[in-house]
Amino acid sequence: MEAPTVIAIVIGIVNLCALVAVIGQTWLTRRAVQLAQRTKAINDLGAVGAVTWVQTWLYRWKKDLEQMIDDEKQMKTEAKAGTTTIGKTYGLKTPKGLITKPIYESLPDWLQIMSMSAAQYYFDCKGAASALDGDDQELILKLIPQVIERTKEGLSRIDEMLSYIKEIAPEWYLQSPARLNDADFMDR
Repeated sequence: MEAPTVIAIVIGIVNLCALVAVIGQTWLTRRAVQLAQRTKAINDLGAVGAVTWVQTWLYRWKKDLEQMIDDEKQMKTEAKAGTTTIGKTYGLKTPKGLITKPIYESLPDWLQIMSMSAAQYYFDCKGAASALDGDDQELILKLIPQVIERTKEGLSRIDEMLSYIKEIAPEWYLQSPARLNDADFMDR
């Protein structure tokens, strides 16, 4: 074999080894980035109880808004019958008490923002429904479809928030069987 051929073969083997090393390094880097992202996501979750509290609020508000949408025909029937308390049944005059302050203050920032945003959507729907009180049947009958449309929008946003929690928090995290504090599992 001639010298140029041997040199070409050696260079080819060196290039092949370098290519394998780059592929391996790329794979390891990708795994490290995935692990770092997952670790950051888990660290940002906060305590299981915090996520559970926010989920509880969101599911309760979702159920309430779904009930309002389901009761649209009943609202119209009551308005036609002259009922003047539809707003008391379906509405809220004030948002006070929707969120428990000590729990809210203990939440991670992202859950504080989400719970406050959900509460605003919920109250937007319930506050509008409180306007369904009064004697003016025609006005109430015109307002009901608008209130229901607003409620559908609020429900859609709360559903988005619930799906975001499911996407961010792994199932094993959300379904933790123990509802004890972390410290309860440790030696003193």
